[in-house]
Amino acid sequence: MFSYKKNILLSLVFLFLLLLSTAIIMFSIDPLQHYRKATWYKPYPLEQRYLLWGLIDNYTFDSLLIGTSMSENFVKSEIDTALNFNTLLAPISGATAYEENLLIDRAIKLNVKNIIYPLDLFGFKDSIHALGTSDFPIYLENNTYWDDYKYLLNSDIIFRDTSKLFLANFMGIKSNKLKMDTFWTWKKTEDFSAKACKNAYTKLIQTNNAFYAENFHLDKSIQSFNINIFPHLKNSNINYYIIFPPYSILTYKLFLKYKKLKEFLAFKRYIVNKLNKYPHIKIYDFQVANNITHNLNNYKDIGHYSKKINSWMIQQIKQNKYRIKKDNVNKYLKKLNMDTKNYVMKNI
Repeated sequence: MFSYKKNILLSLVFLFLLLLSTAIIMFSIDPLQHYRKATWYKPYPLEQRYLLWGLIDNYTFDSLLIGTSMSENFVKSEIDTALNFNTLLAPISGATAYEENLLIDRAIKLNVKNIIYPLDLFGFKDSIHALGTSDFPIYLENNTYWDDYKYLLNSDIIFRDTSKLFLANFMGIKSNKLKMDTFWTWKKTEDFSAKACKNAYTKLIQTNNAFYAENFHLDKSIQSFNINIFPHLKNSNINYYIIFPPYSILTYKLFLKYKKLKEFLAFKRYIVNKLNKYPHIKIYDFQVANNITHNLNNYKDIGHYSKKINSWMIQQIKQNKYRIKKDNVNKYLKKLNMDTKNYVMKNI
């Protein structure tokens, strides 16, 4: 009996020491830079919802770029050169308005001066406090350490993420991903073509997949905007550059088909009118740029554009083009509405 209890005790001690040593090693490596900025290795673009909180807390910047996948192909050096910023790129693919709320709130506490925000209207289709994933790492986003064991003993972070970091830094495997200038840009192998864009649209129609349109409701979107985003935008200590990103014309055709275009445009009007009186907020509407949205070769599906479009948008902001205000919003929306109704997709 004594030997049995001793073996159990020794096993428990061994398990405790194993977990403790693992936690100490993970604390020392800190692959997500949760505790400190990396000094002996370069950060690797790990899953955004996990990595961004450490980058925001530990890096020096005066400007933040947030948003959904519509924000992923921006290049830090292009923004900094054009606008004289020191930018941290902080997109979250599939971000909800609530997740963007958390990012803006963290940036405000760090006294950021500028926020560039491609406002993806699809981010407002969910409930007010919706998260983009069921395993959102609250233990990294919050400012407490009592639950950090979920980070220090996370098997995915230990084996998957840490290995990526080491292979890139010390073995040269995918070392190109270590450049924070282009941290989130997509693979060069992505197919940006009219064929890819049209095929994506056709597939949505053939499968009667109206996800983009059916889940968009004006009242819900307005409520989410007013609770998650608008309170931050009133902060006059920050210059906001809000962008309506240029989805392809086929996105609007889908909304038109499912009788949601009117609500979609009404949401844009609501945002512009509500923000019009704030001089520290500039809004740019690139959805009316037909040279971009009607050229389907710019897209890999009906919404996602190539890196060159992100570069183009930064130059338009530098030149203060495509500004939308209360006095021209109706003209812009009328144009987009008519362009959508008149557009005829050519055969693939």
